[in-house]
Amino acid sequence: MKTIFITGASGFIGGHLTRVNLEKGNRVRALVLPDDPGRDQLEQSGVELILGDLRDADTVRKGAQGVDIIFHCAAVVTDWAPMRLFEEVTVGGTENVCRAAVASGVSRLVKISTNDVFGLAEDVVMDENSPLKTWGEPYPDTKIRAEEIAWKYHREEGLPLLWFTPAGSMGKGI
Repeated sequence: MKTIFITGASGFIGGHLTRVNLEKGNRVRALVLPDDPGRDQLEQSGVELILGDLRDADTVRKGAQGVDIIFHCAAVVTDWAPMRLFEEVTVGGTENVCRAAVASGVSRLVKISTNDVFGLAEDVVMDENSPLKTWGEPYPDTKIRAEEIAWKYHREEGLPLLWFTPAGSMGKGI
Protein backbone atom coordinates (compact mmCIF):
# COMPACT_ATOMS: atom_id res chain seq x y z
CA MET A 1 0.00 0.00 0.00
CA LYS A 2 1.25 3.45 -0.93
CA THR A 3 0.25 6.84 0.37
CA ILE A 4 -0.81 9.13 -2.47
CA PHE A 5 -1.32 12.90 -2.39
CA ILE A 6 -3.53 14.36 -5.12
CA THR A 7 -4.10 18.01 -5.93
CA GLY A 8 -7.20 18.56 -8.02
CA ALA A 9 -8.78 15.33 -6.75
CA SER A 10 -12.32 16.54 -7.46
CA GLY A 11 -11.51 17.35 -11.08
CA PHE A 12 -11.83 15.08 -14.11
CA ILE A 13 -8.37 13.48 -14.14
CA GLY A 14 -7.80 13.86 -10.40
CA GLY A 15 -11.13 12.19 -9.70
CA HIS A 16 -10.20 9.19 -11.81
CA LEU A 17 -6.78 8.95 -10.15
CA THR A 18 -8.44 9.10 -6.73
CA ARG A 19 -10.85 6.29 -7.58
CA VAL A 20 -8.17 4.05 -9.09
CA ASN A 21 -5.81 4.54 -6.16
CA LEU A 22 -8.55 3.74 -3.66
CA GLU A 23 -9.46 0.61 -5.64
CA LYS A 24 -5.80 -0.47 -5.49
CA GLY A 25 -5.90 -0.14 -1.71
CA ASN A 26 -3.70 2.93 -1.56
CA ARG A 27 -4.20 5.56 1.09
CA VAL A 28 -5.28 8.76 -0.65
CA ARG A 29 -4.86 12.27 0.68
CA ALA A 30 -6.24 15.23 -1.27
CA LEU A 31 -5.75 18.97 -1.12
CA VAL A 32 -9.25 20.43 -1.36
CA LEU A 33 -10.54 23.97 -1.23
CA PRO A 34 -12.87 24.34 1.78
CA ASP A 35 -15.83 25.20 -0.49
CA ASP A 36 -15.09 22.53 -3.14
CA PRO A 37 -18.39 20.98 -4.24
CA GLY A 38 -16.71 17.55 -4.47
CA ARG A 39 -15.45 17.67 -0.90
CA ASP A 40 -18.21 15.53 0.66
CA GLN A 41 -17.96 12.82 -1.98
CA LEU A 42 -14.18 12.58 -1.52
CA GLU A 43 -14.55 12.36 2.24
CA GLN A 44 -17.28 9.70 1.98
CA SER A 45 -15.04 7.59 -0.25
CA GLY A 46 -12.35 7.48 2.43
CA VAL A 47 -10.02 10.18 1.18
CA GLU A 48 -8.08 12.09 3.84
CA LEU A 49 -8.78 15.75 3.18
CA ILE A 50 -6.28 18.55 3.57
CA LEU A 51 -8.42 21.66 3.47
CA GLY A 52 -6.61 24.59 1.96
CA ASP A 53 -5.21 26.18 -1.13
CA LEU A 54 -2.27 25.47 -3.45
CA ARG A 55 -1.17 29.04 -2.90
CA ASP A 56 -0.37 28.28 0.75
CA ALA A 57 3.03 26.57 0.89
CA ASP A 58 2.52 25.34 4.47
CA THR A 59 -0.72 23.58 3.55
CA VAL A 60 0.89 21.93 0.52
CA ARG A 61 3.86 20.85 2.65
CA LYS A 62 1.47 19.33 5.21
CA GLY A 63 -0.27 17.36 2.46
CA ALA A 64 3.02 16.07 1.05
CA GLN A 65 4.46 14.84 4.35
CA GLY A 66 4.93 11.10 4.46
CA VAL A 67 3.57 10.36 0.99
CA ASP A 68 5.08 8.12 -1.66
CA ILE A 69 3.68 9.73 -4.81
CA ILE A 70 2.15 13.11 -5.60
CA PHE A 71 -0.24 13.56 -8.51
CA HIS A 72 -0.39 17.29 -9.22
CA CYS A 73 -3.56 17.84 -11.25
CA ALA A 74 -4.79 21.19 -9.90
CA ALA A 75 -4.68 24.34 -12.01
CA VAL A 76 -6.96 27.18 -13.00
CA VAL A 77 -8.95 25.65 -15.86
CA THR A 78 -11.07 28.37 -17.42
CA ASP A 79 -10.78 31.12 -19.96
CA TRP A 80 -12.31 33.75 -17.71
CA ALA A 81 -10.24 34.00 -14.51
CA PRO A 82 -8.01 36.99 -13.81
CA MET A 83 -4.40 36.51 -14.92
CA ARG A 84 -3.30 36.97 -11.30
CA LEU A 85 -5.21 33.80 -10.33
CA PHE A 86 -3.52 31.79 -13.11
CA GLU A 87 -0.14 33.05 -11.90
CA GLU A 88 -0.81 32.31 -8.23
CA VAL A 89 -2.46 28.90 -8.61
CA THR A 90 -1.06 27.31 -11.77
CA VAL A 91 2.48 28.69 -11.54
CA GLY A 92 2.91 29.45 -7.82
CA GLY A 93 0.99 26.33 -6.80
CA THR A 94 3.29 24.17 -8.90
CA GLU A 95 6.30 25.77 -7.22
CA ASN A 96 4.76 24.94 -3.83
CA VAL A 97 4.11 21.33 -4.87
CA CYS A 98 7.64 20.86 -6.24
CA ARG A 99 9.23 22.36 -3.13
CA ALA A 100 7.08 20.15 -0.86
CA ALA A 101 7.83 17.06 -2.97
CA VAL A 102 11.58 17.60 -2.63
CA ALA A 103 11.31 18.31 1.11
CA SER A 104 9.26 15.17 1.77
CA GLY A 105 11.41 12.93 -0.42
CA VAL A 106 8.62 11.50 -2.59
CA SER A 107 9.45 8.64 -4.93
CA ARG A 108 7.69 10.44 -7.78
CA LEU A 109 5.84 13.61 -8.69
CA VAL A 110 3.39 13.01 -11.53
CA LYS A 111 2.73 16.43 -13.08
CA ILE A 112 -0.46 16.54 -15.13
CA SER A 113 -0.31 19.08 -17.93
CA THR A 114 -2.12 19.59 -21.22
CA ASN A 115 -1.32 19.14 -24.88
CA ASP A 116 -2.08 22.87 -25.20
CA VAL A 117 1.53 23.53 -24.15
CA PHE A 118 2.63 22.44 -27.64
CA GLY A 119 0.67 25.17 -29.41
CA LEU A 120 -2.18 25.12 -31.87
CA ALA A 121 -0.82 22.99 -34.72
CA GLU A 122 -3.05 20.01 -35.39
CA ASP A 123 -1.15 18.64 -38.38
CA VAL A 124 2.03 17.74 -36.48
CA VAL A 125 2.74 14.62 -34.43
CA MET A 126 3.96 15.83 -31.03
CA ASP A 127 5.84 14.04 -28.29
CA GLU A 128 7.77 14.91 -25.12
CA ASN A 129 10.59 16.37 -27.22
CA SER A 130 8.35 18.83 -29.05
CA PRO A 131 8.97 22.49 -28.21
CA LEU A 132 6.57 24.26 -25.88
CA LYS A 133 4.80 27.16 -27.61
CA THR A 134 2.98 30.01 -25.95
CA TRP A 135 -0.06 31.29 -27.76
CA GLY A 136 -1.22 34.28 -25.78
CA GLU A 137 -3.84 32.55 -23.63
CA PRO A 138 -3.54 32.37 -19.82
CA TYR A 139 -4.24 28.63 -19.41
CA PRO A 140 -1.63 27.18 -21.78
CA ASP A 141 0.91 29.92 -21.20
CA THR A 142 0.89 29.52 -17.40
CA LYS A 143 0.91 25.72 -17.79
CA ILE A 144 4.15 26.14 -19.77
CA ARG A 145 5.63 28.21 -16.96
CA ALA A 146 4.54 25.53 -14.47
CA GLU A 147 6.26 22.84 -16.58
CA GLU A 148 9.45 24.88 -16.62
CA ILE A 149 9.37 25.09 -12.82
CA ALA A 150 8.84 21.33 -12.44
CA TRP A 151 11.70 20.52 -14.82
CA LYS A 152 13.95 22.99 -12.97
CA TYR A 153 13.29 21.08 -9.73
CA HIS A 154 14.01 17.85 -11.56
CA ARG A 155 17.35 19.11 -12.89
CA GLU A 156 18.54 21.09 -9.87
CA GLU A 157 17.00 19.23 -6.91
CA GLY A 158 16.75 15.69 -8.29
CA LEU A 159 12.96 15.67 -8.08
CA PRO A 160 11.74 12.37 -9.62
CA LEU A 161 9.29 13.75 -12.18
CA LEU A 162 6.87 12.19 -14.61
CA TRP A 163 5.24 14.71 -16.94
CA PHE A 164 1.93 13.69 -18.47
CA THR A 165 0.18 15.71 -21.19
CA PRO A 166 -3.27 14.26 -21.85
CA ALA A 167 -4.96 15.19 -25.10
CA GLY A 168 -8.51 15.05 -26.33
CA SER A 169 -9.46 13.99 -29.80
CA MET A 170 -9.87 17.68 -30.77
CA GLY A 171 -13.35 16.83 -32.02
CA LYS A 172 -12.11 14.32 -34.59
CA GLY A 173 -12.85 10.62 -34.70
CA ILE A 174 -10.28 8.30 -33.26
